[in-house]
Formats: sequence, structure tokens, C-alpha cells
Amino acid sequence: MLNSTVNKVVNSAHQFYTDHLRVLLAKQFLGGDRTLTRQELLEDSPPYLKNFYFADKNEIVTLTEPSSVGPLPNNIREKIGEWTFDRPFVAILQDIQLVGPDALPIAPDGRYVLEAADGSSRRVSDGLVRTLVAGDLPIRQGSVDRTLKTAVSLAGPWSKEFFHWFADYLPRLRLLNWLEKSKPPLLLPADPPKWLTDSLNLLGVSQDRRLSWTGGRTTVERLIVPSLPRHTESTAPKMGYVHSPRALSWVAEEIRDAVDDNGRPNVGQRLYVSRSRQGTRTVLDQNIFYEILTQHGFEIVHPEMWSLPEQ
Repeated sequence: MLNSTVNKVVNSAHQFYTDHLRVLLAKQFLGGDRTLTRQELLEDSPPYLKNFYFADKNEIVTLTEPSSVGPLPNNIREKIGEWTFDRPFVAILQDIQLVGPDALPIAPDGRYVLEAADGSSRRVSDGLVRTLVAGDLPIRQGSVDRTLKTAVSLAGPWSKEFFHWFADYLPRLRLLNWLEKSKPPLLLPADPPKWLTDSLNLLGVSQDRRLSWTGGRTTVERLIVPSLPRHTESTAPKMGYVHSPRALSWVAEEIRDAVDDNGRPNVGQRLYVSRSRQGTRTVLDQNIFYEILTQHGFEIVHPEMWSLPEQ
């Protein structure tokens, strides 16, 4: 009973933040020209943009209508059709401050660099809250805790969440291969989960390149910003989190090639991947659903219980 009440309070507080507080923060900190979008980075060439490299050709993807029981939700239907992903790129920005738990990237003109903040002003708003709670001001200041000559930030919003790490962050390592033979340091979230460090091991990222981001305020003299492997709110707002198949395939192939097949878990061929141990976004009438799956020969699996190579 108590847990149920606590969950309701937490959910209500989160909904209030999402619906109201985030909007107020965005107006206060992100209004006018307080953000640097992908389009502005590509077209306006701000003075702190030192170099810019295109890393590949553009990519055209056709999303077909999936099979479904009942009508498709609008947020899925609106994605059906042909989409073009712009050419991926690497931008090198000078004199960028990273601030707070989410390593908010602030340019010399005070703008937040969205390409290095998961591409969304909403994610910047979330970072503003976490930065304030951590006791830092989410604005550019004269004094800093440390200075780095060169770095790539992989410590941004949602970097410790499994999906976003593999879909938003790891694909950027592919773009660095187009840039230079030197291996720049990578800023990583503090206290990373084991699957995160395992993924870096499998991709051959050496320990001496890994720097822990613990918050505070750091100036990066040369911040290397590989583009997100998807559209952002400034290029295709309705696209949402549809990612470049080419970028995801690279991650999958690199990791599969590095994994020893002898470590496979002992499971069958008909699997249902369950979220029941995550606490959110679970299936309604789950027990009844599981009974039906079992009757049809499906095995219920929880991949989070396996190591990354097993997965």
C-alpha cells in the first residue's frame, strides 16, 4: 500500500515537471537564441567552429507499415514512408564548457550545443534541473574546475541507459574513424554499469582513453562532436527516435565480431524479451499473457540478467 502511494506521488511529480516545470525552464534558459541547433551548426558556422568534416553519404530509409492488432498509434503511423538521414558529420568546437551531471555543453556565446546534448531542448531542460540540484549554475562562467585540451563527450543525457547508450552514443565512435588516426579521450559517465564498460572493451577502446565525468565545470579547448545517428528536433521533429540503420548495424557488427560464440546462454528458439523486472512500461495482464506465450512454446527471458557478451 505504501509503495503504491509513493509510486503515485513520484509519477504525479514527474508528470508535473514534464507538463509544466520543464516548459518554464525552457522559456527562462532556452528562449530566443540560447541553443545551437544542428541546422545552425551546419549553416551559420559560428566563430568557435574550428573544423567540420562530413563522414559518409546520406542514407535513405523506407519505413513500411508494421502488422498490428487494431489501428496503429499516430506516433507510429506518422513515421511510415521514406526518410532521408543527412550525411553524418564531425564538428570540432573551440572553448566549450561542460557543466553539471549531464555535461551540458555551453559555447563561448552562451548557447547550449544541442548536438552534444542528445539533440533536444527537452534534454537540456532536464540537464538544467540536475545541474541546479548538484549546486552548479547551468550558465557559462569564468572559473572552471579543470581544463582539457581535447575530448569527446559521451557523458550526456541518458548515457547510462541501455538503449540510448547503444543507439545514441556508441555509433558516434564510428565517425571518429573518419576523422583522424589519433584516438581522442572519451568523457564517460561516472560509475558506469558493467554492460557499458563491456561495450567499450568489445569495441577496442583502451583504458587510457577513458575519462570519468563526475560533474562540476570543465573547459574543453577542442571538443569533438560526432553527429547523432538520427534526426534531431531541428531537422525532423516528427522523426522521433528512429535511428540510422547504417549506424546501428556498425555497432552490432563490431560487437558480434568481438564476441566468443562459446558464451551463448542456453535458451531455445522462441523467446519473449520481458520488461517485468524494470518496473516501467510493462505489459497489462502480464500473467495471463505469459500463460498464452508458454502454451505456444515461448520462453520468457530477462536479458538484463545476462552479461553483454551473452546478450
